[in-house]
Amino acid sequence: MYFVLTDLFGSKSAERVLLFLLVNESGYAGEMQKAYGIPLTPLQSILSKLEKAGILVHHVERKIKLYRFNPVYPLHDELKALLKKAFIHLPAEAKRPLFSRKARWRDSSKDTYAHQKRTALCLDAFWRRLQKIQRVSIQAQSAGQAFGDVRVSEEKRDVLLFTENGHWEQGLDFRNVLRWSIDRSAGMIALEHLRYGPNRPDFLFHLAPTGPNTLQSIDSHLALDDCYFGRIEFTKQHIRFLWRNLGLRKNETLHYVYS
Repeated sequence: MYFVLTDLFGSKSAERVLLFLLVNESGYAGEMQKAYGIPLTPLQSILSKLEKAGILVHHVERKIKLYRFNPVYPLHDELKALLKKAFIHLPAEAKRPLFSRKARWRDSSKDTYAHQKRTALCLDAFWRRLQKIQRVSIQAQSAGQAFGDVRVSEEKRDVLLFTENGHWEQGLDFRNVLRWSIDRSAGMIALEHLRYGPNRPDFLFHLAPTGPNTLQSIDSHLALDDCYFGRIEFTKQHIRFLWRNLGLRKNETLHYVYS
């Protein structure tokens, strides 16, 4: 499937652009260039051609073009379904460059201490915010909206459990148990789903700071059929958590708001 798509789109670079946008939902030419190490000028030319074809659209953010799929493109759903199948069948080493935003703040070697300090400040601020969560609202593509309560407990030092109970607007109840583990020495947080109990955790991904109040997934079960990845923005009032599950039978985007 991987090579068939290369022939279909005319070049491997065009295929890479579309797969990058499938995973990240939007992107700049510069971050695609860093992800793949391909020349910027041909990459910009490909983006321009895809936009002229009506497949992509862009808007300007901080004087840079931010591209995404055109939602009114007539074959939008069919194209994304084809790309999803291609993504699922990619080997893990070919999937990893698609997660370009996994990189933490980029600093020169002279700024190593400053980088570590900023990472630590972000992690500590986020960890304190996690401990105060009481409520959650969830917006799902397939199931609508849900509301619930969150009970936060400390399983052990540097490990928090979120026990979420609530109901969907259709009347169905839900219960989730998530385990958050902070590793300050590695500068990241691990997230697990305890759907099978605390002794059989379902690992989702690691999260690392990408800014003062943002974190991005940096790893996942990339070799398996279902691939989870997400990003977080937090303030003193809320944690906004967008995470996706891309797999053979799933293409779900979940918007969590914790307060």
